[in-house]
Amino acid sequence: MNVTKQLHEEHLIIRDFLDQLQIAADRIVENRVPDKMFFEDAVRFARDFTDKYHHYKEEMVMFTRLAQLHTGLIDAETERLRSQHEQGRNHIAEISSLTGLLENPVQDNLRKLRLNLLEYIKLMRSHLNLENLSFFPMVESTLSDDDKLMILEEFKTSEQKLGEHFYDNSSKLLTEMKQILNE
Repeated sequence: MNVTKQLHEEHLIIRDFLDQLQIAADRIVENRVPDKMFFEDAVRFARDFTDKYHHYKEEMVMFTRLAQLHTGLIDAETERLRSQHEQGRNHIAEISSLTGLLENPVQDNLRKLRLNLLEYIKLMRSHLNLENLSFFPMVESTLSDDDKLMILEEFKTSEQKLGEHFYDNSSKLLTEMKQILNE
């Protein structure tokens, strides 16, 4: 039983999202700023899929369960990952704020937008690698099958709370972002 397989698969979707952000950041330099809708969709995807769907499962389900089982032994590791999640949220908040200024783009705001995009991309790529290559293997090796089953059930419950079509709607949103970039 592999409790982190689902999270790893979600990481692939998040990497695709980051790739789209990279294209947008590159276009800002080329003075081909994507439509405001792209950035609004990006903020929504980051807040909904990345945070409410994916990071919720990590923070509120898996990290909590690990803390109960290991009473302090891996708190530093989970706190580091939580901190990275929070840093990402801060970048997304700044991107959201700067997106509101895109109707009358000022060069300094575009520079700040690009910088926040690049910092978010760098942070998240590093974060995903840390989880995939170090944290997830540790999780798999330390949890019993019963603990893994419990976590998987809690994952399902958290997904159900978001609604039957949440995952599909997130995928559609990512597709819309790609379409905007291809216009």
